[in-house]
Amino acid sequence: MAKNQDISVEVADKVAIVTYNRPKKKNSITFAMYSLLAEIFASLAKNNDVSVVVLTGAGDIFSSGNDLSVFASMASDDPQAASNHAATVLEAFVNAFITFPKPIIAAINGTAFGITVTTAMLCDVVYASDRATFSCPFTALGQAAEGCSSYTFPKLMGSVKANEILLFGKSLNAQEAKERNMICDIFPHATFRAEVMKKAKEYAELPLTTLVLHKALIRGNDMEILKAVNKKETQLLSKLWISPDCVNAIMNFMSRQRDQKIPSKL
Repeated sequence: MAKNQDISVEVADKVAIVTYNRPKKKNSITFAMYSLLAEIFASLAKNNDVSVVVLTGAGDIFSSGNDLSVFASMASDDPQAASNHAATVLEAFVNAFITFPKPIIAAINGTAFGITVTTAMLCDVVYASDRATFSCPFTALGQAAEGCSSYTFPKLMGSVKANEILLFGKSLNAQEAKERNMICDIFPHATFRAEVMKKAKEYAELPLTTLVLHKALIRGNDMEILKAVNKKETQLLSKLWISPDCVNAIMNFMSRQRDQKIPSKL
């Protein structure tokens, strides 16, 4: 399937490996990648040669979250219309995780940031490298919970610990994430991919029809709740993205990034 794209797909032994594939950009997610991943999931859902999907990042980073170009796209003559459109695309991206009928294994091979942390929690199983970190600094960036995290995080770890991450941007290492029920297991970085693929191939040998029906039973309890939460989150984000808090935070972030690229004269 798709190769040499911002999201690559390889299929073998009933396992599809879907990879955020922009290592030079820390596997950040562009606006186009939102729609691309939804299309890939739709194709894999119909592919009878695929029983299990592994979602990971190229190199030693899972993903640094949104590419700043996502926010630049809102600098138009009608910022609210652009923001509303972005929210619609984000809602479809998250719904692709919510509704995907086959098991998804999130393989967090390094740094995970923002939307790629929250959507990983919509996967069925999550494994992490011992070098993995998890960051969701939403408030600091003038934003709010996304990827259904306002629902999934409190459900996973309780509201108090979820608030530490969602409201106050606490970052976690792999062990801390495991203690908060965000991941199933941690593997050494050197053998991480091999360990995950071994499990994925074992899971892929299970009967596909039963896997799909069993996942539908489990996810069905929360399906409509997750869709409603996703809509509510994206509606709030469409307002926040064009707010002074968010605009100033993104401008300050971009300024720091530029400053870091300027060689010191000292």
